[in-house]
Amino acid sequence: MASSFSFAFGAVLPIFMLVGLGYILRRLGYFPEAFVTLINKFCFEVALPALVFYNIYTSNTTIGQNSGLLIFGALAICGIAAVSLLILPKLVKESPRRAVLAQNMFRSNFILFGIPMAANMYGNDGVGPASILLAISAILYNILGTAIMAYYQEKQRSGKKSVHIVPLLKSIFKNHIIIGAALALVLLSLQIQLPNFLDRTVSDVAKVATPMGLMAVGAHFNFARAKADFRYLMIGLSGKLLIAPAIVMIIAIFCGFRGPLLGALLGMTASPGSITSYVVATSMDADGDLAGELVVFGTALSAFTMFGFIFLLRSLGFL
Repeated sequence: MASSFSFAFGAVLPIFMLVGLGYILRRLGYFPEAFVTLINKFCFEVALPALVFYNIYTSNTTIGQNSGLLIFGALAICGIAAVSLLILPKLVKESPRRAVLAQNMFRSNFILFGIPMAANMYGNDGVGPASILLAISAILYNILGTAIMAYYQEKQRSGKKSVHIVPLLKSIFKNHIIIGAALALVLLSLQIQLPNFLDRTVSDVAKVATPMGLMAVGAHFNFARAKADFRYLMIGLSGKLLIAPAIVMIIAIFCGFRGPLLGALLGMTASPGSITSYVVATSMDADGDLAGELVVFGTALSAFTMFGFIFLLRSLGFL
């Protein structure tokens, strides 16, 4: 029991210490809003794509070795999205809120929470499978997230249910994280090695992604609002942090996933919502305020829910 507690504590605490540091630095005036905006832009357009690329490129694993993990992960994401789209219309009337809640259910901040969690639990043995899983999840997050937002945006404006394919494909192929993952998979599959100077440069840029990204998440925290959206927050947070990961873990265990592979799936499903959800919601006429609140409170509560899942699964011998 003590070893399980220590295992879970060591996996979660470093992540949320960085989030807390970002919150404190913002309140002390070191992270003004304009600076945080620039950090986010740098992380999501440069540092995080570099991190995804380098984790996949240097992993001691291949797509073939982890085909089962990739298929299961893809089915899990699509399944959560499909169930959310079926259930949410019965609970929420407004299309802008439905769109935000549906995206929140399946779109995790895997790169900032799941990857560090896997590294804290298993070192490089955990980072490899998690990074490979991140490649497919990043693609699905962007495809499904944009499609759902476009569907509800079109429905709200004209009552139509169509989604414009060309703008959707453009947004997918222009996504920097997807580009980084795809490039790494090509190099890994062809066994192409980067020159030492380029390898070192990409590695150095990738190293700043996690601490800067986590501190930026903390700097966005604002607990002053949320009373008006309490009901929607309860629906979104309980589904995202408890119900969906619990169901996926039960099915994954039944399918035989253990250790680093199960840890990668846990990181994908139990991580809180991504700040990207807020950006997408705001830019596509959805409820941006609710999207931001889900990210903020989800990040805070996930410190306890992720710890609980790790502790339980470790105690039962699955992690």
